[in-house]
Amino acid sequence: MNNHWTSHRRPTAQMQDTSWLDVYLSDVPHVIYQVDDPDKTEGAQHATLSNKGNEAMGYLQFIIDYYDRLPASIAFVHGHRFGWHLEDHVPLMRRLRWDTVAVPFANLRFETGPDHHLKFSCEVDKGQHPDVFDCDWVGGHLRPGNYTIRNSQDIYVGNKDEWADSVELEQVWNQTFAAEMGAIPKELHAPCCAEFIVARKRILAHPLAFYVHLRNWIQHTELDRYRSGRVFEYMWHHMFGEPAVIQPVPECELLICEMMTL
Repeated sequence: MNNHWTSHRRPTAQMQDTSWLDVYLSDVPHVIYQVDDPDKTEGAQHATLSNKGNEAMGYLQFIIDYYDRLPASIAFVHGHRFGWHLEDHVPLMRRLRWDTVAVPFANLRFETGPDHHLKFSCEVDKGQHPDVFDCDWVGGHLRPGNYTIRNSQDIYVGNKDEWADSVELEQVWNQTFAAEMGAIPKELHAPCCAEFIVARKRILAHPLAFYVHLRNWIQHTELDRYRSGRVFEYMWHHMFGEPAVIQPVPECELLICEMMTL
């Protein structure tokens, strides 16, 4: 068995070309999960129960399907090669330190400067939208129990998602994570966007039944596709053994820093 795999989920709204995996990363074993209509997309090796939960449904289904034969490390990533939160998956996968002994969990949005700075290109024109988007944004701070409907007047564009995510996570905690993980943290923070590398031992720290339960919750919850996925956005690191509040890891802890030829 290879000691590392990548698990990919296809997008929910439209077909995406995942041929870059075979063209540039053919030596890295990968599994593609189809989350949309399986009749519309060729090449998917597996399908999820439904198109809900954003990437969470695909990630959880992979864990369930391969729980007894997981490689030593797994990178969970989206199906697109390029994105605002990760410029290009190909060089990142080529440089990734697959040995997770030193870093058993890491978000793929890595630190490239002081003060946990994130350096990524961004297609959004900051001149036209200076208050809408920050390409160096790390991720929100969820504070379950601190946001309520009563102080909704304090919610504005810049923290709307943090408020909604905090409220919803608190509301569904007992349905999802409580039995396995105990009390809800007072604060959760991590780099955004749910792409990460994790060691097998961190996944196996929870029983298979836990992942089946979470997958089934997504399937049956009244929350829509987007909101049910947001419940997991800032939980992956904590599920897999990290403190509730973390920052991006330094680049050279996550990646090999010597330049490599693709």
